[in-house]
Amino acid sequence: WTKTRHWIAETDNYSPIPWVMKTLQNALARYEEWSIFQPFKQYVRQRGLEFCFEYMVAEDLQTNFIDIGPVNKVLNMISHFHATGGDLKHEKIVNHMMRAQDYLWIAEDGMKMQGYNGSQCWDTSFCIQALYEAQLLDEFPELTKKAWSYLERTQILSTKVSQGSPAYKYEANEYRLKYYRHISEGGWPFSTSAHGWPISDCTSEGLKATLCLLKTKTIQEALKDANDETSEEEDYDDVGVNDAGSILPISNERMYKAVNVLLTYQNEDGGWATYENNRGWGWYEQLNPSEVFGDIMIDYSYVECSMAVLTALVDFAELYPDHRREDIQHSIDKGRAFLKSIQRSDGSWYGSWA
Repeated sequence: WTKTRHWIAETDNYSPIPWVMKTLQNALARYEEWSIFQPFKQYVRQRGLEFCFEYMVAEDLQTNFIDIGPVNKVLNMISHFHATGGDLKHEKIVNHMMRAQDYLWIAEDGMKMQGYNGSQCWDTSFCIQALYEAQLLDEFPELTKKAWSYLERTQILSTKVSQGSPAYKYEANEYRLKYYRHISEGGWPFSTSAHGWPISDCTSEGLKATLCLLKTKTIQEALKDANDETSEEEDYDDVGVNDAGSILPISNERMYKAVNVLLTYQNEDGGWATYENNRGWGWYEQLNPSEVFGDIMIDYSYVECSMAVLTALVDFAELYPDHRREDIQHSIDKGRAFLKSIQRSDGSWYGSWA
């Protein structure tokens, strides 16, 4: 194993491991073997494992045991299985197993695991915008009201139900700093509200779709009817529409929180990354342990995410011109400068998300 540690097929060597990382890996191999390091190693490892498991518990609660993706899902579930002594009836194991189905699907060649728990909010947001551009939303009022209600209940940590879940306490600064989490409340996810992770472009597309719906006659009338009634949230059906055809509103404050998520996502270079701000430097790539993935050690600014946020901020400013006008304009100016700075000589931009 020692002699073959750095072997890899040339066809798989997309991102060769830097010599710095190879040197550190060799040093760590010696660290594991030499007895002189054992007392220190055992102490440090125990502390590290305790923090890792604590982080897993926090992620489970923040994502309703879905976790950010299938790798974390399996790792967290197995770790809980070990921590509970293999008790399949333990509450956390049961919760994990119930959510495993979110990732599983049957294909013609057997069961597989998805790379995410779906793309529901992402797909719906684009569909709504397409219908709006085609001027079809008012032609299908029931569809339009259901789409509004879907986005209303999918906005992260913004409903009574989601704010009553264990995930909501992790919005406090104390927990966000401890577990390296960005602001979540007000964002929109790639998949479902239960997943709990907002993303810059998903929040942008969700916001744009909501603004499109807000401009329709169907939604304006349904919201007016809702304001004239005294219905409680419990009076609405599973898709957020009551017997009178009115819908639950999305308050201005919730719109403002969505914009706040986008503004706080902006990096120093003026662009936007995916899940979080750029929290490091390019030299971190010298510690990349993966041969098959490049530029993965920090979250970089991307043209796709940046364009999504810019268009969302412009659309928002048109309907809400008095809210944080200077902040939004400053953000747009920085974002525009970033996009121009990464444009290639032939006029195109290099895409990162296919």
